[in-house]
Amino acid sequence: MRPAPLARSQAGPLPALAALAALTVPAGAAGGQSSVPAVLPLAAVESVRPDVDTVTVAGRALVGSGVLHDRALYLSVATGGRGIWVYSRGAARLRVQPGDSLEATGVLHKYRGTLEVVASHVRLVPGPRTAMPAPREEPAGAASVVASEGLLVRVRGHVGAQGVSEGGRWLRLHRKADASGVPDSVTVWTPPAHQRAPDLHTLRVGDEVIVTGIAALYRDNPTDPPVAQLVPRGPEDITTVGIPRYWRELALRGLAALLVLGAAAWGIVRMATRRQARALRETEARYRQLLALSPDAVIVHDDERVLFANPAAARLLGAVDEHALAGRRLESFLGSEERAALAVAATVSQDPAQRPLGRRLRTRMKGPEGALVDAEVATSPCRFSDRDAAVLVARDIGPQLRYERELRELALLDELTGLHNRRGFLTFAEAELRRLRGSGRGAALLFADLDGLKRINDAHGHAAGDEALTAVAHALREVVGAQGLVARWSGDEFVALVHEPEGRGISEAGEVSRALSLLPGTLRADSAVAEAYEQRLRDALARRRSPHSPYVVSATVGAHHLPADGGETLAAALAAADAGLYRRRAKTRPAAVLAT
Repeated sequence: MRPAPLARSQAGPLPALAALAALTVPAGAAGGQSSVPAVLPLAAVESVRPDVDTVTVAGRALVGSGVLHDRALYLSVATGGRGIWVYSRGAARLRVQPGDSLEATGVLHKYRGTLEVVASHVRLVPGPRTAMPAPREEPAGAASVVASEGLLVRVRGHVGAQGVSEGGRWLRLHRKADASGVPDSVTVWTPPAHQRAPDLHTLRVGDEVIVTGIAALYRDNPTDPPVAQLVPRGPEDITTVGIPRYWRELALRGLAALLVLGAAAWGIVRMATRRQARALRETEARYRQLLALSPDAVIVHDDERVLFANPAAARLLGAVDEHALAGRRLESFLGSEERAALAVAATVSQDPAQRPLGRRLRTRMKGPEGALVDAEVATSPCRFSDRDAAVLVARDIGPQLRYERELRELALLDELTGLHNRRGFLTFAEAELRRLRGSGRGAALLFADLDGLKRINDAHGHAAGDEALTAVAHALREVVGAQGLVARWSGDEFVALVHEPEGRGISEAGEVSRALSLLPGTLRADSAVAEAYEQRLRDALARRRSPHSPYVVSATVGAHHLPADGGETLAAALAAADAGLYRRRAKTRPAAVLAT
């Protein structure tokens, strides 16, 4: 089970991770009148109207700029034991260090039950830079992390699970069970835009770790209970207690290989009689049987050539059998960079007392017929036939990576049409609209509804209905172009975000120019834009129609123009385009299916 994603796309603000520190609310906000803001304590936050009132927050930064986001100012400020996150694209170049005093003014935005400030103005307040506060120790686990939202918190626990979600990495930190027997857990999350994200690959289930980070909440729905999360500021915020599990596993594997090889070498020297030689052969047979049954590839080498390999290694590298690998040079299945990394990891030539216990890394090996194989490799120094060597253990992780990639695609794509689904559209459209407006370009939002899908299904079967949906999807993709964003919104509805050409408005794009010669944003102009794109869609469908098709596919289009200098939200534009579609459908009443 993956955790609820904390980050939005890299081009937009992330959800609020902290509580409010010092809040400025427009006086008379309850009456809808604007006046000079007055500083109110945190208790007055309920009187603020999210996405309406302009607020001012002030406090000291808990993290520097450019750490959690590389293209916007994204950081947390706190004072008096409370804090809030501030996001500003316009202040992306403002250099902020931890402990600096900030003042930010912007709209208070509520995202999935928590608050953030989307700032239009951020300034550094002159004054001394203070030391970072010591993190709170939270022995009570998730409940106390929820109560400490926005503060630096330190939690100790065992890794229960980890994975990738929406570009970021997460791990579940389990603590001891409460009175009801349910394990207490906290999610450690590194957003995709994190510039100093800790490497979570080296942690394994069961490792005991101490994590310091900013306490955060996440809710899929406003009514859901909050999920406790910690966002570390950098690699220094995660410390392993004792020897990590993956080190222990590699140590046992390396030790087993060393013991077996040592026993074989000792037996060769000490066994002088036939009975001793037979015992040696039996010992070697047992150890080779153990390696032969191992699902992991085991290769012993001297930095240049293969000295020993098991059958799993032969299968991984496409050799006839394990004996065919003996004597092969490492460059036949490892590139120069991979060999250098393994050499550093194994440190074959170092003094044994200074050798590391083992390293784990991901690399690519040349498999059957030269195909590259994704592999996870562990290596450790050893002695083989009274000489320095290294044992390499490799595992094919290609199926695992393909499975993870398929899971990500299934979460955002519509299986029938290959377009984005509703979740995929909402994930990318907000970011795309902000990017376009930031570059001085607007967009048009289109809603397209397949005419008479039920009649097609009833008359020709659901397979024909699927073909009609696919035809509309491909035609709309053709009309919008490669730069647009197209998605299947619901059963027979599609949505698209169309770019204005760079350096000119949509009003200069072909027949749409006549539509937007009217006042942009009016119902008349939106209807004209919809009519123009509907004609384009009709032409594209006609080009794709088979002469033997027993029905004609058509669609009704609604549109809404989003100018570059407008402040209209995506949700409002979606509602306007949808309403325009139904107005056009009521006016035109298109024929659902035209028999031929």
